[in-house]
Amino acid sequence: MLYNTYVIIVTYNAMSWIDRCLQSTGDYPVVVVDNASTDQTVVHIQSNYPKATLLPQNKNLGFGQGNNVGISYALNQGAEHVFLLNQDAYLVVDVLEQFIISEDLKKLRLTDTVKFVGQQSNPFNYYNQFDIFLMTSKEDPFPLVCIEVGMLGKPIICFDKATGTQEVLENGDGKVVPYLSIERMAEAVVEYNTDEELLKNDSIIAKEVFKDFTLEQKCPEIF
Repeated sequence: MLYNTYVIIVTYNAMSWIDRCLQSTGDYPVVVVDNASTDQTVVHIQSNYPKATLLPQNKNLGFGQGNNVGISYALNQGAEHVFLLNQDAYLVVDVLEQFIISEDLKKLRLTDTVKFVGQQSNPFNYYNQFDIFLMTSKEDPFPLVCIEVGMLGKPIICFDKATGTQEVLENGDGKVVPYLSIERMAEAVVEYNTDEELLKNDSIIAKEVFKDFTLEQKCPEIF
């Protein structure tokens, strides 16, 4: 979940759509403003979605005013962003993260520098253009992407205690920085950018270290 983002949903007789709608919101805080539904919408949400904040209204406020009620509640809870979701719609994977990051890039005037390419059938076309790879996850046991870029000789930078990849990086094929220290991660990027010899050496080590991380090599060790 990115930032403190609340999803606001205004409902009225929403039984035909509400399950798919609410199930798509994942771990985001959800505020449902119900406009005096005459079906089982309120009872259904209370029984099946206890984590959602339900604000039943005594009368139908309309879509606009209903959203205002939800937005006011979310802001009072400290929301940094709100996302208005129709009762007959649902979120697709990562849509909120991409939307919020896109807005931040506009504010930082970086839209010409940072691009989202979406899901790719052959990500290696992009991997081959990398000099290094930033593993920014806060928790990921041993992501496949690190093996893939490592095999291509791309040094990896990750946070300490965030991924099992750091155990491999002890061989010198990347850098492990203090947990969530963006400053140290940035310093590691600059170091690779300014030291071509270091980049070259760690690239060679990465290829050597990750060359054995194949299904043929590792599956027999596990099973």
